[in-house]
Amino acid sequence: MARFVITGTGTDIGKTVLAAGLCGLIGADYWKPVQTGLAHDLPNPVAGGRRQGLSPMDGSRAYLPVAGTDSAEVEHLSGQPVHPEAYLLREPLSPHRAAELNGVEIDPADLTPPDADRLVVEGAGGVLVPVTRDILFADLFAQWQIPVILVATTGLGTISH
Repeated sequence: MARFVITGTGTDIGKTVLAAGLCGLIGADYWKPVQTGLAHDLPNPVAGGRRQGLSPMDGSRAYLPVAGTDSAEVEHLSGQPVHPEAYLLREPLSPHRAAELNGVEIDPADLTPPDADRLVVEGAGGVLVPVTRDILFADLFAQWQIPVILVATTGLGTISH
């Protein structure tokens, strides 16, 4: 079983590209539990932020990712299957805040990784980003017991992250 979590010291540092490369290299599926920062001109892909009629555990290989998401980018770059996000939120903010602005309550029960032998999971933002008011991504990573790969820049100050 080869399962990894990709997280970072922040946003826009290469988590998605690394996730795509790792998926392609080991033939892994990809899952991003919460996608924030969708383009505002996209049609609303979900009702209230939470996917309706799709379960992240359904194992469906017929899922077509929403354009502009990290899932779409990973599928394009790696050619590997992607699993539906549990939540898609428009604002480019932490999941907890983006959900609040959309009137959505993120249910931690929806944030269980898909049952795949080879899986790469990508967090949103960094390790200490709040998923809800009470749960950080670090808490989920510890609960999942999946090895974590931390993506960081090489700039001054990175060591303090």
